[in-house]
Amino acid sequence: MRAWPLALLIVAAATASVLALGCGRNGKAEITGVVVDGQGAVRGASVRVGGRHDVLTTDRQGKFAKPVNDPGEALSLAAWADGYFIREVGRIKPADGLVRIQLVSLAGQDNERYAWVGAQPKHGHPKSCGKCHSGSGNEPSSTLPYDEWQRDPHSSSARNPLFLTLYQGTDTQGRQSPVTRVIVPKDYRPVRLPPDRSKPYYGPGYRLDWPKAAGNCAACHTPIDAVNHPFGTDPLKAKGVAAEGVSCDFCHKVAGARLEPNTAMPYPKTLGVSSYELHRPPKGHQYFATQLHNPTGGGTTVPLLGRSAFCAPCHHGAFGDTVVYDSYGEWLRSAHGQPGGKSCQDCHMKPRGGRRWARQEVGGILRPPEEVSSHDMRIRPLLTRALSLDARAVHDNGEVGVTVELTNDHAGHHVPTGSPLRHVILVVEVTDDAGRSLEQVAGARLPDWCGHLGSSLGNYAGRAGTVYAKVLEDIWSGQAPTAAFWRPTRVRSDNRIAAGAKHRSRYRFRASSSKAQSVLVRVLYRRAYSELAVQKSWTIRDVVMAERRFKTAPQ
Repeated sequence: MRAWPLALLIVAAATASVLALGCGRNGKAEITGVVVDGQGAVRGASVRVGGRHDVLTTDRQGKFAKPVNDPGEALSLAAWADGYFIREVGRIKPADGLVRIQLVSLAGQDNERYAWVGAQPKHGHPKSCGKCHSGSGNEPSSTLPYDEWQRDPHSSSARNPLFLTLYQGTDTQGRQSPVTRVIVPKDYRPVRLPPDRSKPYYGPGYRLDWPKAAGNCAACHTPIDAVNHPFGTDPLKAKGVAAEGVSCDFCHKVAGARLEPNTAMPYPKTLGVSSYELHRPPKGHQYFATQLHNPTGGGTTVPLLGRSAFCAPCHHGAFGDTVVYDSYGEWLRSAHGQPGGKSCQDCHMKPRGGRRWARQEVGGILRPPEEVSSHDMRIRPLLTRALSLDARAVHDNGEVGVTVELTNDHAGHHVPTGSPLRHVILVVEVTDDAGRSLEQVAGARLPDWCGHLGSSLGNYAGRAGTVYAKVLEDIWSGQAPTAAFWRPTRVRSDNRIAAGAKHRSRYRFRASSSKAQSVLVRVLYRRAYSELAVQKSWTIRDVVMAERRFKTAPQ
């Protein structure tokens, strides 16, 4: 491995001299400087005043000039160029003359023995992220990045009960289903049998089907553990920093994503960390990748952190010949993925009023609020804005006809997206003036798997409505929908609403009288099939995405 410089970022103060008096041609005070590397001037380097919008670009001689309103004000400058570390210098005034800033190039190799820095102070690292990037009491309203990350599902990806119980084949109390039975007919490949329902059953599990293989789940759920061994890392063994899930230090060590140049998609069989390029520094050194040009604490600018390609390795997954989840690919094929469209970060990391990356007392400076991206990416606030609902009803000839139109006009991917367990349930109900439900005489009905006795979720099986889902069929057992997507599966149906698309459905009910009838239309988001939720003892609830209530009178 090539040795890194002992001083990652230095200012050659000994060679700096007062070559200018700090005044421009119009007599206005200005800070002047030159950006160099070990070979000479760096043309096209970005120079920025800390916490401000304007960015200067060095000329052919590596020089820049920054006019200032107050000649006595001391400013912090950050210089950066592609392939270099950011260099920050502070307390610069026009009277200092020509400021010489020397950049140091990035090392070309990755240190696989790097000791990861924990986000949580409890892990004892003197520079844990939470020590500076959190509020004094981890306030629920804090916009500091550590506090937001703590509330975000990425911080719990290693201990998410839905993930762990599906991986182990247990319920949340640790009770495990029987290991999958395998028979080997003469001169034929092994055949896996359906579970023996005469024994207690707590749902499917990867380790039930493959008890001797760890799989590649850790490549996304516990990336720090899996980074050097993407295949074969057991996520159940993650401890310490690795158990923090998708942590601060991991994301801010990403230098690039390996995607197919023709499709901009991940290469086959390269989930999660397999598709990332990392820059982990050697012992004794540190830096962080950022999408900004003026961070404090050193680092380098990686524009990828603000682009959807950063999300691609973990938000596209194919098992065998079946694409199981594809939020990134759905975005890429939508209008949002075209030039001028919105990135994943534009919606999921939208600034929420934060002004600092760290507390003021530890050096956190005020920044333009539009530059302080939120690290709280919980989807619940977005669910109520994802779809537009339009519902109309006509009461004539003794029947009530209801037309419902759903438009995906706010999400940059299908609704629902991600895990195939997720589905959206449209429920339509019409009642008379006494509150009695009217009989449905036409239109779709919700399938059996939209309800299950004993579930904490609503039981809507057989009721008027439509369910939007990507339904996978287990080729071994024929079960559909299946949650065991690690097995050989095929897509039986997929009627999810793509970005920008609409879906219209119609229903008719027999009116009980000539009086006005009440119509209730609800759109519900469900994280998992109700039967599976019962088997796994998951405590999940339906989320109301949209709702319309109105009356319709006879014509």
